[in-house]
Amino acid sequence: RAVILHTLLGNEAGGHGSSISPPLLDLIPSVLAALPNGTPVVAAGGVATGSQVAALLAMGVSGVVLGTRFLFTNECRYTDQIKSVLVNADLRATQRSLCFDEVNRTNFWPPFHDGRAIANSIWNDFTSGLTLDERMKKHDDSNAKGEKDRLVIWAGVGAGLTKDIRPAAVGHLTIISRYN
Repeated sequence: RAVILHTLLGNEAGGHGSSISPPLLDLIPSVLAALPNGTPVVAAGGVATGSQVAALLAMGVSGVVLGTRFLFTNECRYTDQIKSVLVNADLRATQRSLCFDEVNRTNFWPPFHDGRAIANSIWNDFTSGLTLDERMKKHDDSNAKGEKDRLVIWAGVGAGLTKDIRPAAVGHLTIISRYN
């Protein structure tokens, strides 16, 4: 028997996704109402705390996927420099834009797809109207010097809810679903 599973990704998610997706809490009710009873739905996007997971399960999803939350672990391969930026992030620290891919030379996404990352000097250069060539040069020069103000750091809005780095198995979330 084939299992049909639907995954909902709100626009609060880090990394790449649909730039026109609604926020996760707005998306869930309409998708659940449109699907037949019992169709598993997994939610993701901006989720970083146990209370958020519980709220999403109470809304009726079958499970929840966390991404950004696990950037705050010893096991994450992000550098200590990047992790220090994440630990200092607040709830307004990220933005969705192709400007991060442009300077990183990874701008091959289809229409209506972009990435959410820490809104650092890359974002400031973009919003101040610098040309792409000027932004790439600043990005390259900054990275060559080992500076952290123009690193591309993919992260969801949940980055602002976590303030320490721990092993993944210690003190994080207990993974639960409606099927436990």
